[in-house]
Amino acid sequence: VSSFSSKPQIFIGKVPPGTPLDLLQAHLVPLGATGVRQLENKGCAFADFRTRQEAEHAIAALGGLVLAQGFEGINVKMAEPKGGGGGAAAQRAAAGAGKPKVFIGGLCPGVAEPTIHEACSHFGVVVEAKVHSKGVGTPL
Repeated sequence: VSSFSSKPQIFIGKVPPGTPLDLLQAHLVPLGATGVRQLENKGCAFADFRTRQEAEHAIAALGGLVLAQGFEGINVKMAEPKGGGGGAAAQRAAAGAGKPKVFIGGLCPGVAEPTIHEACSHFGVVVEAKVHSKGVGTPL
């Protein structure tokens, strides 16, 4: 996320593809954002604020804002500290702390996480499986 995450930071999700950074800045800077970073091709952005109160006001003001016709409104919430976080992802990470991670490339389109769990379970406990797809893979 950011090396200076001691500042209050918000996460902006469901950002439509092709949304220019200056459009995000036009909505965030007037609400007190001191820095806005958009993650290319991830559909999200982060914004820093001087105070938690400013960040919470931006969340209330921008939640559900529609940035492009034909897309859902954006999702805005306080950003979780990188690596710290909370919720289900943090619980899975804690359960797998110190355990090896394995990357499997070249999966066929449509391969889902349960398939990975099943295929790898005979090696041991599978804590988490994430399937990322960029293009066409080759069969297993």
